[in-house]
Amino acid sequence: MKIIICRIGKGKCKWSDQAVQEWSKRIRSPLHIEEIRYKPAPEQSGQIFEKSIEARRQKETTQIQSILRESDAFIVLDERGEQPTTEEFTNWIQGYLNEGSSRVIFAIGGPFGHHSSLRKQADRVLSLSSMVVNHELARVILYEQLYRSYSLMTGGKYHH
Repeated sequence: MKIIICRIGKGKCKWSDQAVQEWSKRIRSPLHIEEIRYKPAPEQSGQIFEKSIEARRQKETTQIQSILRESDAFIVLDERGEQPTTEEFTNWIQGYLNEGSSRVIFAIGGPFGHHSSLRKQADRVLSLSSMVVNHELARVILYEQLYRSYSLMTGGKYHH
């Protein structure tokens, strides 16, 4: 199964890139992780701040939607989502694997989060915390949890 992490961000964040690289090299099949980064949408000059934010969210949503296939399992990261335990999260991944899903897409929003239409389109909305988390930190936590899931699925004991 391929896991694709779509994220909105500027990129080249040394501390998060190093952490992601460390977690990535620990994960082997059946999980193959690919990352796609989109630049945050530019601010719309001349618009009221709230309208500008909505327009930016919509542009970023369109970027993420461009790679989605109908057969994908699609999970949006958002503080309003479910907060599963590591074991429950692993069951999500294992369930997609058992169903024969070829791709699981995770979407990490930019500075202003996701447009509501993207959350509605998702199969699941995942919250890493009830607090708002920086998108680079969310990226690192997601990779670490994917490693924990990989460990659980292969009989490892990393999760304790």
